[in-house]
Amino acid sequence: MILKLIAINKIKGHERTSKRRVEELVRAIQKDGVVKQAIIVDRRSSVVLDGHHRVEALKRLGATRVPAYLVTYQSQKIRVYLRRSYLQMHMIKQAVLHCGITGKIFPTKTTRHVLPHRQGIQKIVLSTLL
Repeated sequence: MILKLIAINKIKGHERTSKRRVEELVRAIQKDGVVKQAIIVDRRSSVVLDGHHRVEALKRLGATRVPAYLVTYQSQKIRVYLRRSYLQMHMIKQAVLHCGITGKIFPTKTTRHVLPHRQGIQKIVLSTLL
């Protein structure tokens, strides 16, 4: 996976965010001056797979770019799991992409994506994203 800075207005989410969590991240990013983890984005559709709260926090901080790993979501190496047992639906990658593309998004923390060889903390300086 290659880390890239991509335009924040070009990506689409597939889940809602928690206002409380976004506010916590805004404060943490302001305090530390860094984003500690890049987001994960499907390279074909520009749908965010992981990092919705970081994207929203960066938007509130005025960022125009976001650090992202662009991945091929249809790869069998990338797995998606349903976190919300009360949702009576069959979770498939196409449903995630459909939500991101149409804007009919899932509740916060509905999915969990597992990627092989994911990097740990990167510490991307906030000023490079503004």
